[in-house]
Parts: sequence; structure tokens; C-alpha cells
Amino acid sequence: MTAIHGRFSRSQTIIQNGAEIDCEDKNGNTPLHIAARYGHELLINTLITSGADTANRGVHGMFPLHLAALSGFSDCCRKLLSSGFDIDTPDEFGRTCLHAAAAGGNLECLNLLLNSGADFNKKDKFGRTSLHYAAANCNYQCLFALVGSGASVNDLDERGCTPLHYAAASDTDGKCLEYLLRNDANPGIRDKQGYNAVHYAAAYGHRLCLELVSLFDFLN
Repeated sequence: MTAIHGRFSRSQTIIQNGAEIDCEDKNGNTPLHIAARYGHELLINTLITSGADTANRGVHGMFPLHLAALSGFSDCCRKLLSSGFDIDTPDEFGRTCLHAAAAGGNLECLNLLLNSGADFNKKDKFGRTSLHYAAANCNYQCLFALVGSGASVNDLDERGCTPLHYAAASDTDGKCLEYLLRNDANPGIRDKQGYNAVHYAAAYGHRLCLELVSLFDFLN
């Protein structure tokens, strides 16, 4: 028996002997949160079977599904979804599990959530969609999947920024920015301070992004 199987067996024994399965640590995280964060699928199954609450809020109001999606554990996401958890329930910042998967760059989790009905148009308290998060973190595959599913490339957040603004600020190789441009992202949109994607690329020293936006403007 491996060490991980040994730990799992001990956890089962503790649970079966009446341990409080929804007890919280100092951040409000329950054992289910911790199991989701570290990808312990079998333990998640045991906790849920034993009555653990999948809707308990942990740090920043996140649910276990947020942590599994952020950390990239698709099997854990699948197990948590099967328990009946509302897929679009937000944390205290308005971020859904799809936001978490997009921020973490976890394509398998993101596709699972999309195929399970996650709303890609849902905005957090800052007006950002999952596509904003994918662009801000240069997660090309997630960005590709979201745009392919119909996510709007020109949605504005509360600062007036589109995903293209975020790509221009963070994309060092231009791949995400170019994909957005090829899918009708408007480089002329200005945020509430009057800055467009060119300003962002210049401010962050991303020469390739600057050249791509300039070329796009020239060709159009």
C-alpha cells in the first residue's frame, strides 16, 4: 500500500469514527476545500458521501469547486459537480468557478464547466468575465475555448477595459492578443481614462503587441 493510500485509509477511519467533517480552519476552509485544492478525488468522494457540505464558503468566499478549478483538478471538479452544486454560484468577489479555471489556465476544467452549462458571460464585481481573466493571465487555450463558445471579445469591465486591454498589458509573445484581434476585438476601444490597447502595450513594454495592433489598424 502506497503512502497516499495509507493517508486516504486513515482519513476514512477518522471520518467513520465521527470526526466533524465540516470543521473550518482559520480561513474558513473545510476539509472538502483542502481536498479540492490538492486534488484528492477519493477523499472528496468520501467526504461528500459522509454528508460534507459542498456549498460551504472558504477563504474569499470560495467554494471547493473554485479551488479544484483554479488548481486544475478536473476529476475533482466532476465529482463536486455531481453533488448538485450550482455551477455559477459566485465567491465574495463575484467570481464563478469558470473565472477560476480561466485564471488558472486549466483547459480541461474550463471545458468541463462550459459543457456543464457554466455561463461565460457572467461578470464578477469588477465587471470582468472569464475571458478577461484568461487574457490577463495569457492563457491562450482557455481564451480560444471561451471565444469559440461565444464569449464576447469586446465586453467592458468597470474600468472600461476589454480582454484586449488585458492581453496588451500581459502578453509577451502576442499570441493571445493576435487571436483576439482576428476574432473582432476592437483595438480602438478606450478605457475610462482614455487608454486603448496601444497605450497598454506601450506602457508595459510589449513591442510585439504594439506592432500587431498597428499592423491590424493598417490592414483594416
